[in-house]
Amino acid sequence: MTARTLEEMSSRIALFPGGSAGAGLLLLRVSVAVSTLMLTAACIRASYIPHFLGVLVAIGLCGGLQTRALAAVSLFAALVCLVVPSPPLGLASVHVISAIALALTGAGAFSLDARLFGRRTVTLPDPDDTIV
Repeated sequence: MTARTLEEMSSRIALFPGGSAGAGLLLLRVSVAVSTLMLTAACIRASYIPHFLGVLVAIGLCGGLQTRALAAVSLFAALVCLVVPSPPLGLASVHVISAIALALTGAGAFSLDARLFGRRTVTLPDPDDTIV
């Protein structure tokens, strides 16, 4: 095995971390979903469309479906929030930081992404085996 193959395999393992890291990512997904709902609820006077889209994004985030893409989409909730007369800037700033962190880290093992795209287990050959 080459170094590149081992590097590719280790990057696949790190895509969906389990254990306490996976539980932390689950909590981060729920946190971003709740802040998305709160930000879009602030805009409900202007239109129901942002709130409806926020509910769809929140459901997807809680389930862990296409987490990185939905975290990036939820960043638009902060932009929509700036349109309202008295925007909750504190919530928007925390939301932006959390959504960026979620978009960079991914869903974790407790998600639909992990079930759909699979957690891969890499079994390395024994060092005693010789490949001719």
